[in-house]
Amino acid sequence: MGIYSITFLTFPLATIIAFIVSPLMQQSLGWQSPFYLSTIGSIVCGTFFLSIRGTGLTIESPARTKTSFKEVMKNSAALKVGLIWLLYNLASAGFVTWTPTLLFTYKDLNLLSASSLSSLYMVVTMFLIPVYGWAADKYRKRKTILAIGLVGMACSVPSLIYLNGLMLIPVIIFVGVFASAIPAQALALMGETMPLEKSGIGFGMMSFWNRTATVVVAPLVGFLLDATQSMVQSFVCISIFAVLSASFTLTLRQKIVL
Repeated sequence: MGIYSITFLTFPLATIIAFIVSPLMQQSLGWQSPFYLSTIGSIVCGTFFLSIRGTGLTIESPARTKTSFKEVMKNSAALKVGLIWLLYNLASAGFVTWTPTLLFTYKDLNLLSASSLSSLYMVVTMFLIPVYGWAADKYRKRKTILAIGLVGMACSVPSLIYLNGLMLIPVIIFVGVFASAIPAQALALMGETMPLEKSGIGFGMMSFWNRTATVVVAPLVGFLLDATQSMVQSFVCISIFAVLSASFTLTLRQKIVL
């Protein structure tokens, strides 16, 4: 199940590139240039996707049953995993979205430096997510790894409030180290709490919560920042999401149903 961690390499890599390239483009080509680049990238990805031919690979389930969405929604373990994933993504997306702005505004860093420092979070996760996936497959301690990662993330994020300059680097790295523990475990737990013939709905729910968090947290933290004009409340809000996610993790009873 740790193989799911490989799929998360693309997002950190893309974010690292965006954090470095976007400020340079804005300074030299204007603020609209990143939007033009993203439009071109979307067209290229769509064209590439349409050009891919199916492999004909099918997975046969030992017992075929009709998938009932109502039945899936009654799976309390799957719903808890989804909630854990939602809250984690609120913390992670909030950190990725707003840390460059907060460092630029309150830590006297230029836009390029703030974005480059923030990208360290993604650099760390890009390398460590597969490692955590391998470790969980080997030692079968998914719940423990989840809890430690979320608690560590919740504790390290507020530390940025009190540090400046080069001292920000190790803290951002620590946030990435702890955050890397979550994705592979959450996806694997969803796979282990759902019957194989209903795995499509299970992973669809995970994708839904991920997108929901991305849509919700950006305006939420932005509203909080506008209302308080304070870096403290913004980082504390991000940390609270990780705390709540850890709390639900402790109530999770893993049951493999495959």
